[in-house]
Amino acid sequence: VRSLIIDKLPNVKNKIFMLESSIDGNQLKIKKKNKALMTKYNLSENNPIIMSLARLSTSEDKGQNRVLKALPKVLKKYPNLKYMIVGSGSDDRVDKILKKNPILAKNVIKTGEFKNIERVDYLNIADLYILPSKLDGFLITFIEALACGIPVIASNKYGCPNGLLNGKLGFSVDPDDSDLISKTIISFFDNKASKNFYDRKFLRRETLAIYGLPLWNKKVN
Repeated sequence: VRSLIIDKLPNVKNKIFMLESSIDGNQLKIKKKNKALMTKYNLSENNPIIMSLARLSTSEDKGQNRVLKALPKVLKKYPNLKYMIVGSGSDDRVDKILKKNPILAKNVIKTGEFKNIERVDYLNIADLYILPSKLDGFLITFIEALACGIPVIASNKYGCPNGLLNGKLGFSVDPDDSDLISKTIISFFDNKASKNFYDRKFLRRETLAIYGLPLWNKKVN
């Protein structure tokens, strides 16, 4: 948006700055996997877990359906992996894929609506957060996951690469490339990604240094 404004009004270039989304690091923390939620969804430490925490909607394009298309190749390598789709709403594309693939559906957990107070516990269940959206920019859910020390897979468009500090905090993928999405997930669980992606304290520290509420307050005051 900033670049579009500057293209039309070049004289304001030095008067415009980006005010990033911010999060409260006191609310979003690194925690152990919640035992009650693990039991509720029949999960164990033997289940690698990827997660999308976002509202389901047929009219939107968050990307849960594209994760499902990439999942069969991942399950060949990691058959115990679970994909948690956390959020209310419905998406006809997701429902269609799961209906056609009952075996795939066994590895997918749709939680439905959840209480906001549970958000941090849900995020901390995940080993990897993924949301290859096509219409959104750098979503605040990415920052929330990172503040919990969970690495992120996001789109390679719409400001997401910059939001992830060009690969420092997570992966950027072509949301239409299911092969690349599956390879990226496999690479992470094969321990072939950047070593920083496995350092939860690093991810949290670097995220709060940029998106933490104190810095946001400093910019607006």
